Amino acid sequence: AQKEKMTTFGITDNFSTRWKRGRFTWGLHSDFDYQGGPEGRIDVSRAAAADNTLLQTARTSQFSTNHVLSMNYKRLNTDLYLPVRVRYAGEHIETHLVHSLAGDSRNDVNGNDFEIAATPAFTYTHPRKVIKVRADAGLRGRFFSYRNLGSVAAEQKSAKFTVNPGLDIDWNMNARSGLMARVDFNNSIGDILDMLTAPVSTDYLSVNARSGIISESEAMSAYARYDYKRPVEMLFFNATVRHTRSRVNLLTAQSVEDDIIGDYTVDRPAHGRNTSLSATVTKQIQSVR
Repeated sequence: AQKEKMTTFGITDNFSTRWKRGRFTWGLHSDFDYQGGPEGRIDVSRAAAADNTLLQTARTSQFSTNHVLSMNYKRLNTDLYLPVRVRYAGEHIETHLVHSLAGDSRNDVNGNDFEIAATPAFTYTHPRKVIKVRADAGLRGRFFSYRNLGSVAAEQKSAKFTVNPGLDIDWNMNARSGLMARVDFNNSIGDILDMLTAPVSTDYLSVNARSGIISESEAMSAYARYDYKRPVEMLFFNATVRHTRSRVNLLTAQSVEDDIIGDYTVDRPAHGRNTSLSATVTKQIQSVR
């Protein structure tokens, strides 16, 4: 038999306000959040003497605060938007797994995560809506410190600075055709869950663990779409091309042994590329009356 029990609670406070001064519109958002899980438990009892037993317990707590100050400036056909964000999170995760095959495993992870970011965006719109161009750049600095004092010790401290630029174009070439294009870069960084180096079981057959290395990924994507239409003739055509390039510093791995499926991450950098093309032609023919 399998029994599960989870006790959680949370406290959240949000505040938002906006005001306008001339051509400027200002906004302020602030929130505080505390989430606690004082008890989580999975208990699998024996049906027969030869069956495996499992007991997984967990305790979690997280305090986070997030503050955003934004400015929006509009003049003629241009629009400038600038949000600045400051975020802090303090987290703790404690797990204990007792399994007849996986053994006795503990995680005791504490972490502090601070981030400051700004995402300026500039938009230009033609007076007759012929073309619209939007350029943005996500600037982010992140400082974190994580430490696992459990059965598989690990520690990570780092400061990461990333830039995520993007360009978006929407061009109405004429009454019948239009072109849309988008290019952007995205950098992402993992979190405290990457520090769960000792196995954690979510059910009777599955065990998960991480490498103790903070995951990082980079991705570049480009997209273009061309549309052509002749409504009177009921003729429509569109063509799309997509291209992506990605890089990750960790790969997922899996093992199966003695009725246990294990999912892990390993320190193996990998690159990927993908290009796709598609086109559609639609012609509707009215019945001869």
